[in-house]
This record gives sequence, C-alpha cells and structure tokens, in this order.
Amino acid sequence: MGICSGHLIFVNRVWSFTCRDLYAKPNTMGIPFPCYVSRVWSFSNDHMVCIKCENIMGTKQIGTSLSNEYSTPLKIVNPLIEEFSLTKDVCASKENYKLDDYWTIEDDALSKTWDSNCWMNPPFNRYLNKWVRKAHAERHSGTKVCLIPVRGNTKWWSEVCMDSEIRFINGEVNFNNEPKGLWAAMCIMIFGEQAKVGTFSVIDYRIKKEG
Repeated sequence: MGICSGHLIFVNRVWSFTCRDLYAKPNTMGIPFPCYVSRVWSFSNDHMVCIKCENIMGTKQIGTSLSNEYSTPLKIVNPLIEEFSLTKDVCASKENYKLDDYWTIEDDALSKTWDSNCWMNPPFNRYLNKWVRKAHAERHSGTKVCLIPVRGNTKWWSEVCMDSEIRFINGEVNFNNEPKGLWAAMCIMIFGEQAKVGTFSVIDYRIKKEG
C-alpha cells in the first residue's frame, strides 16, 4: 500500500495521518493506548477513512480506553519486590499501587529525589523517556527497577541501556489482569546498586501466566 495521507474521524476527534502511521505508530497519533489498527479500508486524500481499531486490554468500547493507567501483574512485580527489597512505587495511583509507600501524579515524582529501592511502571506516552532518564539519573542511590516497553530505536534508550541490566519479557504482559496481553515488547530495566550492569536475560512470562 502506498503512503497516502488524509484525516481520520475517530470517536468524535480528527487525526492527520499516513498509512504508515496507522500501521507503525498508532499510539503516537493520539489514538487511545493500547490499541492497534488491524485493517484499513480504501480511501483517498481528504476523505474519511474507515478503520477497525481493536483494543487489546479488554475495553468494551472500540477505540476508547476506560483508563490510561495500567496495573502491573503481580506475577511480574512481586518477585522483583522480594529480589530487590523494593520499598517505593514512584509512579502509582490509589487504585494500582504495588508498595505501601508510593507517589501519585499529584506528587510529581519527576521533581523528587528517589533515595530508596524503587519500582516504576511509568505511563507509556511521550513522557516515557523522562521517567526512564530520571530512574537512570537516580541510579547512584539504591536500585531502580522499571517495567517499560523496549525502545531500542530511540535516542534515550541508547543513552541509558549501557548503565543497566535488562530482562526481556517473553510473552505478552496482561496489564490489569486482562485475559489478553499487550502486543508490544516489554522489559525490566534495572539501574543502581543491585543491577548486573551490561547483562541481559529473559523472563518467560508465558510460563508464569499458565502457572
């Protein structure tokens, strides 16, 4: 399919796009995360495009997310809390915190000092790089354990990955304990005192879900 451009009328909003955008980076266009375009019907420039957008987190409304907060499965986070003696959840809400000591969006964690062993499951939006860079900057004080999408094609990834231990997750992470997992590649990136810097391994989450 050629690289055509146009406008998309979608849930009472309008986005500008190209076919490549729809397939390669729907979430950067402002389409509610996490969803993906599974089919594009024929169209021409300046005409409405009809697409099928499938939400993979169990949301009932097509193309609409009930929340932009995604809770980490306990089968992933609990072993990490135990292994690294994590005490602070730096990016949480009253509904999805994983540690009794936590910061919400109102606390503005990016402006604070992370002086303990911290857990982080940040928003997967355009501010993701700020969260990961913050964890990296705070690596000299305790251990920072982060659940993030793999973004090996970005500048910020190249800046921080060599100072980290990375555990790639094999399998789709089912946030909010949904039956279907997120299609994007995910990893645990670890900075600080307990990180085995420069090493990588694999977490077999397929087995964990079946267990």
